[in-house]
Formats: sequence, structure tokens, C-alpha cells
Amino acid sequence: MRKLVWVILLVFIACWLGGPVAAQQQRVLIFVPPGFSYDNPLFEELIWRLVRGVGAEVAVVAPDAELAQALDQRLLQIEREIARSVREGQAPGGVEVTEENRRTHVVQYHPAISPRPAELMEDFHKIIFFDSGKWRSALKSEDARAGYAQEISQGMEMGAVFGAWGYGVLPLVESGLLPIDAVVAIPPDVSLGDVCSQYNVKYLQPRRPWTVKGKLPVFTPHAVYWRGDGWGLFTSSIPSYICTVLPTEYDHFQEAYGSAIEDFVNGLEGAYYGELSPGIYWDISDIPP
Repeated sequence: MRKLVWVILLVFIACWLGGPVAAQQQRVLIFVPPGFSYDNPLFEELIWRLVRGVGAEVAVVAPDAELAQALDQRLLQIEREIARSVREGQAPGGVEVTEENRRTHVVQYHPAISPRPAELMEDFHKIIFFDSGKWRSALKSEDARAGYAQEISQGMEMGAVFGAWGYGVLPLVESGLLPIDAVVAIPPDVSLGDVCSQYNVKYLQPRRPWTVKGKLPVFTPHAVYWRGDGWGLFTSSIPSYICTVLPTEYDHFQEAYGSAIEDFVNGLEGAYYGELSPGIYWDISDIPP
């Protein structure tokens, strides 16, 4: 009898310890638009934060074969850099990344052209649309809008938390699936504001521009979190397109927004675990830890 009690106790402890660990194994889906730069520095930092910081498994959805191949090679390099950083900073003999033990992979999929891949039938905890003004060209056809709307709709059914970075709000807005009381944060772009108005979506733009060391004009980062009907929407208006317009000023951009990416993912985590109250975070650093 005493042995049976010990067995039950051990099983209970294992389940209790397994709960938090299992909850941390997040599965994240990142959509990128046509023409996306595979070496986008902010995208790379986001991957670092998701893979090393959160311990997530990440699937990146690319709309064409050429971009998918370039992204796959860059993601492999990033994972090896992460493994090397672990070896050098945390433990000797870190794991060498191979094709068999990767935490990232690329899915080729363009709703207007290709059939829906089987990989997208799986459940994902978070779905992120990454920033690019080129979403506009990706959403020109009705088939493409319908395809992305299908992905958003399925994500809503799964209860996934959506994250939209800058122009990444376009697929969410143009899908027509956002509730009329949802609010999104957008970059300082009049045309994108017009799109939001066209679809009766409330939007907010950065209010206080500043300058980093007198060189690079940037905007106060802020975020919006909306929750309802079993799903959440966490958007940020940080415009990563600036670093592609002024690549020589990236160091200053990094100085202004380097920590904002971590805060963005923290916001997604907070939304997923119910630690955020729906509202507007004019300073992204105000998000509760």
C-alpha cells in the first residue's frame, strides 16, 4: 500500500512539473510576404527571441520557392548561432544543430497559387504576420485574400493569439474577419489608415516622433491588445521598413528598438497566458512583466 501511495505521489509530481514545461513548448507560425528580405535584422532577432528566449518551435510561411529556400538556409544559420551562443555562454558542449533536431522550418504557401500545405493543418499557439509594405501586392487578388482569411479564421477557431508587426496588420484588416470593435496599431502611413477605415477597423498611429542621435527619425513604439470570442490580437506599430530604407543607420535603429522586439514577444506571451488587460499600451515597456 505504501509503495502504491509513493507511485501515485511520483506520478502527481511528474504531471505537476510537466504542466509548466509543456505550456512553454509554444508552436509559432510566421507569415512573410512576397519580396521579404531573408536577412531582415529584426526578423532574425524575433527568431532568436522565439527559439532561444521562449523555446518555441517556429514555422515560417513563404509565398514562393526562391524565398523559401533562402529563408530556410538563413534559419539554419541562426539556429547554429544560437547553439554556439549556448555553448559559449551557458553550458559546455552545446547541441550541434542538424537537419533532424531543428526548431525552425519553412513552409512554401501562397493562397492564390498553391494548395494549402498539410503543415498548416496543425495547431499553432501564436500566428504572426511580419512587417512589410509588400503585403499590399500579396493581397491584390481575391483568391489571396480569401486564402489568408482562411488561415486567420482557422487560427481563431484554434484560439491562437495573433501578432501583427507594423504592416503585418494588412492581412488581418483585409481579411474582413476582425471584429468591428477591434483596434490595431499601424505605422505612420495615411494609405494604411485609409484601408483600416475602408474595413471599419479602428486604428492608432505613433504620436511622438523622436530622433536617435540626430540621424534616424523613429517613432514611439506602442502596442494594442484586443481580446474577444476566444482569441486575441496583439499589434505593434514599430515600422521595420525604416531599417531597409536606411540600412547604414541600423545601429541607431537597433538602439531605439532592439529591446522592443523582446517586449513584443513578451506581449504575445502575456496575451496568451491571460496576463494582459485589453487596452492600448502607448509605451510598449509598460506591458506587465
